[in-house]
Amino acid sequence: MLEILNITLTINILICVINFLPNSYSDAADRGIAKALKAGCRAPLLLFSNKDSKRFPEAGLVSVLGAMKCLYVPLEMREARAERATKVDKLGVFGNKAHVEEKLTLAKALEAGRVVCRDIGGSDPERMASPRLGIFLEDPKKS
Repeated sequence: MLEILNITLTINILICVINFLPNSYSDAADRGIAKALKAGCRAPLLLFSNKDSKRFPEAGLVSVLGAMKCLYVPLEMREARAERATKVDKLGVFGNKAHVEEKLTLAKALEAGRVVCRDIGGSDPERMASPRLGIFLEDPKKS
C-alpha cells in the first residue's frame, strides 16, 4: 500500500495510497512518512484517493494530520538545534484540488494547536511551570 518512488535525484517522494480501513488512515500516513524519513526523504508527497467516500468523508484530513504528527519536532530540539527544527523541507499533498485546499486549511489550524499542546505537555515540568507557561502562551512561535 505504500510505495516509495524516486522522482528526481534530489527529491524522494512518498506516495501513500490508503485503502479504506476506518482506523488506519492516520496510522498509515504516520508510518508512511516515518518510512520516507528513514529513507532520507526531505519532501514527501501524501496521495490520498478516497473518491468522495461517503463512508469516511474525513479520511483525507485524518491522513494529513497523521502525517503531520510524524513530522513533529519537540520544543527542546527546535531550540537547541536550529538545523534540526524540521524533519522535512516540505510536505506535499496530492488529490482533488478543491477538496485538498479546504482540508489543508483546517489541517494546518488543527496541527498548530496540537503542536502547542505537545510543547506544553511534553516539555520538562519546570520549563512549563505556571510563570513560564504564561510567557509561552503569549507567543508560542517565539519559543
